[in-house]
Amino acid sequence: MNEVKIKHPETPSLLRLHACDQQDLQVVSAMLQDSLVTLSDMVYWAEEKRFAILFNRFCWETHCSATKAAKEKPGQRIHTGCIFNDIEQVQQQGLDESSPSQILNLLAVEWHEDKKSIHLIFSNNMAVKLSTPKVNCYLKDLGDSWPTCWQPQHQA
Repeated sequence: MNEVKIKHPETPSLLRLHACDQQDLQVVSAMLQDSLVTLSDMVYWAEEKRFAILFNRFCWETHCSATKAAKEKPGQRIHTGCIFNDIEQVQQQGLDESSPSQILNLLAVEWHEDKKSIHLIFSNNMAVKLSTPKVNCYLKDLGDSWPTCWQPQHQA
């Protein structure tokens, strides 16, 4: 896993991560939690065995403090590209392919060793299953972040 350096709490450094096992993928999952994406921002190149997705990512690394002052500051969002290599098949559950602009909320990215697959879990019981013999994922922030007043809320 590549190191991530934060320049300043208000200005996130661009993330560049490579996940090659379950532990690495858990870090990727944490960074992508509450990312927004549409079906039109996902593509599978079967000949290249590559699945790509462009997320609108909430920057948890700059806004994870439990203090009241930190929670009152606007969060940051950034476009983040994610490539999954060695993908043999892509399946979906609950996604409406007739609505490519529907906004999906990513909850988690999980590796299932027994099924040899990576699952992208979205809210409303939707998922994408990537069949692959191993974890081989690259994540990279693209461009500048922007402020957002909307911060994802989770019940304890």
